[in-house]
Amino acid sequence: ILATDISTKVLQKALEGVYPSKQLEQVPSDVMKKYFSKVSGSADSFAVNPLLKKYLTFKRLNLASFPYPLKGPLDVIFCRNVMIYFDRELRQSIVSEFAKLLKPGGYLFLSRSENLLGINHPFRNVSTSVYQKAE
Repeated sequence: ILATDISTKVLQKALEGVYPSKQLEQVPSDVMKKYFSKVSGSADSFAVNPLLKKYLTFKRLNLASFPYPLKGPLDVIFCRNVMIYFDRELRQSIVSEFAKLLKPGGYLFLSRSENLLGINHPFRNVSTSVYQKAE
């Protein structure tokens, strides 16, 4: 799993993988037991277990700088609550770049406040804010 952000501060926090229990309230107990452990010396913090961390890579990525320094094909791209800040032209470029990176049949997940209206793209709408690249 490759996780990206433009903020190095956010990436560092994610790399640490430590969360207060309040943020994990919705995580099922079996998932908590398998992937998190209590941080020693902390009353209410949990850390992501090394078992899960070994599958995660964190990199800085500016969505407005093309081409992306990523290699495809990717199975899934989650881009949530980001494109709402960009104009149509930049959204078009981002979606085009995503289309190049996704394998045929791959999925693009946006937030409920985002869609591909007015954007040229090779995706079909599967569900609210869920798109699949043509095979």
